[in-house]
Amino acid sequence: MYDYSSTSVSLYPPTLRITVHRIGEARGIRPWTWHTIDVTTSAPPISDTEAPDESPRGVVATVVRWFFITIGVASFLVWIYAFSGLARRDPPDLLDHESYATAAEKVCAEARAEVLAVPDATSADSPADRADQVSITTRRLEQMVNDLEELAIQSQLNESDSIIVEGWLADWRTMIADRYRYIEQLATEPMTPFRVTDTGIGERLDRRITRMADTNKMYACGDPGDAG
Repeated sequence: MYDYSSTSVSLYPPTLRITVHRIGEARGIRPWTWHTIDVTTSAPPISDTEAPDESPRGVVATVVRWFFITIGVASFLVWIYAFSGLARRDPPDLLDHESYATAAEKVCAEARAEVLAVPDATSADSPADRADQVSITTRRLEQMVNDLEELAIQSQLNESDSIIVEGWLADWRTMIADRYRYIEQLATEPMTPFRVTDTGIGERLDRRITRMADTNKMYACGDPGDAG
């Protein structure tokens, strides 16, 4: 007969110790004798630092973690580049010849003042009156464009500025033609709206003219918006 009196566990090495107290005199064994049994387990020793998780789930978690770290660092570097000034580029329609822009602004300011002094559509009594109003302002704008072209010749622009100004004045002449067409339409279609030629690139002609003017601080040289 056995009586399990006590147990103890040792982790280094992993050992289970059981002390057994025998009771009785079975088979000639003396009563009240103590026996100790040591049982070594198969559990591996515990280290101070856990080994990396090399399971598929652990590998995926590591990859995902490094992916988001990389994205965060890249975003931070992009913002540094954006605010450093290295990413700043001049607009493609910016002129090198600032003196031309200064002189052109004076020419346009005078013409714009005269155009805006003409009564608008709300004061027209008939389509014929409206046609007369647009005709007056259109002729003044056409003279402005002629003056700007002459100014470009006198300014002796470099090659890049010449290309920009010639393209801009060509847009202005297209706008003038659109205005004359509108005047003709008012005689037969009194309710027809003013339409500008499609540029084919998504930007309205009047807005492109104004953008180039604003880029070079020729604010009076943009579309006056009186024909609409």
